[in-house]
Amino acid sequence: MLKTVEPHLQIQLLKTVTDRVESRLHTHILKCITTISDRYFEAGSTVVISLPSDSDFLRIEPPRETPHSEQITSHDLHFQNIKTYEATFLLRHLHGTLKWLVVTSQGSAAQHHHYKWHNYILWASDTVRKQLEFLKSFGQAWDPRGRFIVVLNKISTNPRQQARVVLKELKEAKILNVIILVPASREDHKIDIYSWFPYKSPTGKCGQIRTAILVDQWIIHKSGYFTRNASLFPIKVPRDLGKCPLTVSTFSFPPFTILGNQNSTYEGGFEIRLVEFIARTMNMSIVYIAPSSKLWGQKLENGSWTGIDSDLMLNRADVGLAGSILVQEEATHLDFTVNHGSLGFKWVVPCAKPFPRWKSITRVYSLAAWISIIITIFFAAIVFMCLARYGDQELAFYKTLTGCVLCSWAVMLGVSAGSAPVSGYMRSFFIFWVWYSLAINTLFQIFVTSYLVDPGFTKQIQSVQDVLESGVQHGFHPDLNDSLSDESDELLTKIVQHSEPCNDVEACVQRVAQRGDFVTISNHMRIEYLNTYKTLDNNGKSLVCTFGDNVIQNFKTFYLPQGSPLLYHFNRAIRVAVQAGLVDYWSESELVASRIKAASIRKISPLDDYTVFILTYLQSAFYLLFLGYGLASLVFVVELFCYNTFSHSKSRNLNLNRRLRQASCRSF
Repeated sequence: MLKTVEPHLQIQLLKTVTDRVESRLHTHILKCITTISDRYFEAGSTVVISLPSDSDFLRIEPPRETPHSEQITSHDLHFQNIKTYEATFLLRHLHGTLKWLVVTSQGSAAQHHHYKWHNYILWASDTVRKQLEFLKSFGQAWDPRGRFIVVLNKISTNPRQQARVVLKELKEAKILNVIILVPASREDHKIDIYSWFPYKSPTGKCGQIRTAILVDQWIIHKSGYFTRNASLFPIKVPRDLGKCPLTVSTFSFPPFTILGNQNSTYEGGFEIRLVEFIARTMNMSIVYIAPSSKLWGQKLENGSWTGIDSDLMLNRADVGLAGSILVQEEATHLDFTVNHGSLGFKWVVPCAKPFPRWKSITRVYSLAAWISIIITIFFAAIVFMCLARYGDQELAFYKTLTGCVLCSWAVMLGVSAGSAPVSGYMRSFFIFWVWYSLAINTLFQIFVTSYLVDPGFTKQIQSVQDVLESGVQHGFHPDLNDSLSDESDELLTKIVQHSEPCNDVEACVQRVAQRGDFVTISNHMRIEYLNTYKTLDNNGKSLVCTFGDNVIQNFKTFYLPQGSPLLYHFNRAIRVAVQAGLVDYWSESELVASRIKAASIRKISPLDDYTVFILTYLQSAFYLLFLGYGLASLVFVVELFCYNTFSHSKSRNLNLNRRLRQASCRSF
């Protein structure tokens, strides 16, 4: 005879059975997580456990004490604190094995973590968006390329669609290496494990998610096991990406990037060749875009960025390049590849310009020497006059100061004097004066001739002290300020304090070359390239020069969005190109091509030192000739004026005297 059971006892019995099934499910979820952790989390690394804010996980505490009348069995107490038990069991297992450093999401984002967290366990209901935002706030510790286990503790009627929604949220955070544990229905006794492959059909295409794929299942039977034992964290980004687009944000910055005839294509530049090599290695097609403004980019007061940095942070581009170097501020917000070579920065100054040829005569002797020669001429004239007046035999020409000055001046200029001296004293001093004048004239003619042919150059800036003393303006790109901050160097500190911001590097270098009134700092590869073609004069000589050793030593790199899944393949291709010598070959090829272009404007000098003496070299002599003619004409006009004035004055005086005599005669 069967015994009937009251309805309320039936409901209680059904609830007890359901709780037992749920408890068994959660126990196997924990076993599945711990099994995956043991297999795929590297020993000694960090495991981050993130719990949703609306869950009882955040209140991990022992069960409250109850009076004896309300006490229940330990089994029923276990069911009342299932979530607390799960968290406690998971933390106890992960930390108790002493294999990993365990971090919970209850930590503070204000703490400083100087190492990456590579393993993550996220326990969620249906979304992980808030948990991801909180984990990102840990800054450098956050690693979207780590391994993620996401547990959805709600049983869904469509687990694949539920997994796809969460995968889409993870994809926005650039998380690809992830598996999602979704409990199947209570009747199936299994846990589905979903993932996706962003570049492999049918789950994804070119990084865009299409659907979630079932990679394995955990069977809830006894201690539990996997049905396939498949690799849960395989390589998600293959080497062959099937011609997916690679968006490159760059601008023309020779020799790194050289724009072609069309504004959207690039015909050269060794970094363009390098990124093309990377694209061929990964089987991707390149799409170039130009940054909106500010070239490399700057951080604005509102926290936003401009230029290439903006394109990368807003995910408009996959990679940014244009002679980029490692900068601390950009490196904290973006990912960067391994370097493909060092890059030194030097002072860029205008090259010394030739002296004007008309200054060749004045440059023979210094101002003090010219004054000494003039004083010597007058001193010789005084000696001539004294010797002439000492005796009675000398000509009257030498007894006047004017005659002696004309004589000494004529001998100094190498022309004949008015008359030869007669007395012995005069002739002896005259011969000494001729010898002195001959020596002065010989030196003058030698140097004048050499200066006329090769006038020489003005003083070249060769040190930081020369930059300050020259008085020219100076400036450089703001990204170099941190590298130039050296309080121990007083001269460099003065340079930085009085420098101008040079955001347009191209315009600053052109100002140095064309106007010669500016000094800047630029990388040596760019200056070497410009000196082969663009910054040459009509004779093929460089207009910009450098001095000293490198002021800054840095490394060339490419920037990618933070968490980019392409970083590993970029680094691999760059290492291959560097070790094969391709990067050096491409950079040297650009210099060779530029030298070939420069051959059309460069004049080839003859093999010997022979120089044709042309009329242009005598411009200073003609300037002096015309100046002499002008002065002579002016003196002649003044003499005529004085003569006419004196003649009229004399005639008036004669007429006045005549009238006075006539008047006196009449009075008598």
